[in-house]
Amino acid sequence: MIKILKLTSLAVILILSPTCALFAQGPPTGPTLKLDAAYLSESSVESSQGSYSVAMAGVEASYKYFTVHAAQGRFNWSRVDLLPFGDGVNDPWSQLNKIGLSARYRGKMSDKWGYLLGAGITSTFEEEMGLPSYSLSGGLSYSFSSKLRVGAGLSLGHNDIETTVMPFISFGYDYGNSRNNGVFASIGWPRLSAGYRFSPEWAAKVSLTLDSRTYQLATGGIYKLRDDSPVYPEGYVGLSGYSPGLSLEYTPAPSIKVALGLSWWLNSEMDLYNDDGDKQFIYDIEDSLGGSLQFQYRF
Repeated sequence: MIKILKLTSLAVILILSPTCALFAQGPPTGPTLKLDAAYLSESSVESSQGSYSVAMAGVEASYKYFTVHAAQGRFNWSRVDLLPFGDGVNDPWSQLNKIGLSARYRGKMSDKWGYLLGAGITSTFEEEMGLPSYSLSGGLSYSFSSKLRVGAGLSLGHNDIETTVMPFISFGYDYGNSRNNGVFASIGWPRLSAGYRFSPEWAAKVSLTLDSRTYQLATGGIYKLRDDSPVYPEGYVGLSGYSPGLSLEYTPAPSIKVALGLSWWLNSEMDLYNDDGDKQFIYDIEDSLGGSLQFQYRF
């Protein structure tokens, strides 16, 4: 059974950043490699004494129009006998995995008009690869000047559990080189961030992730459970929440960036589905604290 989720309200996105990522025009960048590691502290489930913590790792490689990524979250459970789901003996799951491939193309129709086309496929699962998710996006942009752009478009997503529809409008202002000192900001969906660059090497940033289902490091999304799962055999688990955070970025060279972050995971939920994709239970997850480390290299 397919669950349909339609977001019919218009999402308005304001982007103030060195590069208007959504509708920026120009040649593709060179190869980029990102390595991520993160940890979420122990959180109880539905105010019970049963709890879990998560250690995560991910890698992302981009070249020209294409990006591939893979991530894994390893769960450490405590007092499984007190959890409101599972068999009370075995861990509900030990890991959740995410792998994907996406493509994005930005072009110009004239000096003023531009467009964006995107597509992607992602698989999210516990052990056996499953639950493919497909996405399509497209939009148009108009440049009033080299600094000010507006755009509008539509993003579609589909898997066996839900279908999402997200229209959007964007406003972009490009105020200069990202290595200049001063304030910078990027306000949009699903991530908002703002910060201050103290020097070409050092910057501090605050951020808010509004929908962790899109987050790479296996902390959000819907995942296919293994065939003999003690929760629901061949069922699904969905994780979502909000995440404000702080980070310190170090850029010793234009091609290298290292970021150390601290985050809080708030209002998190865990949704459990049977093998037909029907939602059975929704559980509240205790707020937790997390830390992250990212290394990025542009070739």
